[in-house]
Order: sequence, then C-alpha cells, then structure tokens
Amino acid sequence: PDELRLAEGIALQAAVASENSRLYEGVKQQYAELQRTQAQLIQSTKLAAIGELAANIAHEINNPLTSVLGFASYLAEQVPHGQPMREELDLIQEEAGRARDIVRDLLHFSRQREFVPQVTDLNQVLEQTLVMVRRQGAFDSITLHEEYAEGLPPVEVDVPRIKQVFLNLINNAVYVMQERGGSLTLRSSFSGGMVRVEVADTGTGIAPEHLGRIFEPFFTTKPEVSGTGLGLSVSLGIVESHGGTIGVQSELGVGSTFTVKLPAKPGASVEDDPDA
Repeated sequence: PDELRLAEGIALQAAVASENSRLYEGVKQQYAELQRTQAQLIQSTKLAAIGELAANIAHEINNPLTSVLGFASYLAEQVPHGQPMREELDLIQEEAGRARDIVRDLLHFSRQREFVPQVTDLNQVLEQTLVMVRRQGAFDSITLHEEYAEGLPPVEVDVPRIKQVFLNLINNAVYVMQERGGSLTLRSSFSGGMVRVEVADTGTGIAPEHLGRIFEPFFTTKPEVSGTGLGLSVSLGIVESHGGTIGVQSELGVGSTFTVKLPAKPGASVEDDPDA
C-alpha cells in the first residue's frame, strides 16, 4: 500500500507538472501574440500620423513644384542643346522631377484616393505589372521565372493599388540585381483561404539588423538619390487595407523572398479591368 500511494503521489506530481508546462506554453504564446498585436497597433498609429502629415506636406509642395517644372520646361524649349544655361536647365528639370516623385510617393503613402474594390485574378495582375517593367528594359540582365498556379481563386482588391505593391517589390528586386544579374521568380499559390504571391530574387539579401525596419516609413538602404524609403511602407499599408499580410525572408549573399497574402473570394466572377 505504501508503494502504491508513493506511485500515485509521483503520478499526481507528474500530471501537475505536465499541466503547468502546458499552461506555461499557452501563456507564453498568448503573450507573444499580445506583443505582436501591440506592435501592429503602434505601427498602424505611427503610419496614420505620418500619413496625415505626409499628405499635408505633399499638397503644400506640389503647387510651387508644378510651377518650377513648368517654367523650367518652357525655358528649356527656348534654349537649344549646347547653348549656355541649357545644362543648368536640364539639371533643374531633373532635380524637380525627382522632387515630384517624392511628392507622389508621399501622396501614395497617405493613400488619399478612393478605395475601388474589384474581383480579379492575381495572375493577370502580375502579368500586367510585368508588362510595365519590361517596357523599362529592366530584365535585360535578369532571368525571369513565372510560376503561376492554375485555377487560382479570385480576390477582391483595388487593382491599381495592388499593382503598385507588385511594382514596388519587383523594382526593388531588380535594383539589387542590376549590377551582377541574377534571377527573379514570381510565384502564385493558394492555401488556407489566402492567395499567396511570392517575389523572390537572388540579390544581395538584407542584413539581419535591417530586417525589422524595412517596412518603417523613410527607412532605406539605397543611396539618397535612389529611394525615398516609402515603397515598402506604402506596400504594407495597401496590403493590410485589403485584410492581407506581407512578409519577408532573406539571407545575405543569397537573396530575398517577399510574400504577399490576400483573402481569396472563391466563386466570385472576375471583372474586366478597365486599366488593363
């Protein structure tokens, strides 16, 4: 009987320890989820505040900038190539154009545009985006692989905004491979009620200390003349406004893979894209 009671006591203690361990793991997971939710809330608040500020600044800058570009263009038409001041006028146009691009990115970041949802096939959106990139000759030194899943369920999205996301990701991939070449893979798939699009490159990869910051507004590893640091922030805001997610996996010297997930809308009829 003593041995039986001892065995029962040990078994009870083991059961209690096992239950405590299970409860601890549950609490740890809930705490991690709470931290993620808190981080997302802080990020959303920061994006909203910066977005409002960006919109106000962009509108204030846009009017005088339009005048500068207009008059510089007019003067350049009056001064033939090779004449004094023509080089300076071209520089004014170039730099004002760069400022205009920054203003455009600020307005995109603040998303001051009506949301127009449309049921569409993401494979078609990817193909249409690639047409725009090909026109720039971006794939001259890059091997492109397109791996689109057949029978992909449609999604309901604002097509121009989602094109902007894919354009940002593709242009970033092209940028990191422009010197030594490489391969770019666009892959679509469906799982867990979400349509996935992967944009994978064999570029330089992202440093571990930068991975946690790449979606922050105005953070960029590009030279000042090459980027505003808003592309990925804009993309994150667009994808989250559609109820989706965007993530990245990267290894230095190997490359990066960005994954966009958007809720599928099975059974819906794909609408014609007026912008296609």
